Amino acid sequence: MRLECTGNWVLVETMIMETEAKESMVLLPEDYKKPDDPYSVMRVVHDPEGEYRGCHVVVPTHVIRDIKIGMETFYLIERGHIMATVRETK
Repeated sequence: MRLECTGNWVLVETMIMETEAKESMVLLPEDYKKPDDPYSVMRVVHDPEGEYRGCHVVVPTHVIRDIKIGMETFYLIERGHIMATVRETK
């Protein structure tokens, strides 16, 4: 299935960031939930204006909208919420 956004909406996908696993011996309550990171790095899949297509962008996590269609989940953000692009340094 393919979703193409219109207007100010940008279709993104989540980035899986590698983190180092550290062993620890900390007991936490069963209902403890790790706080969400306030910012997310997303890869732009479809941008109607083409400005960010293929870029990795930083957005506030709370503005990411997830839309479920059948068995697939799509993630949309409004263009104005893009804070920065991420580029590799050489």
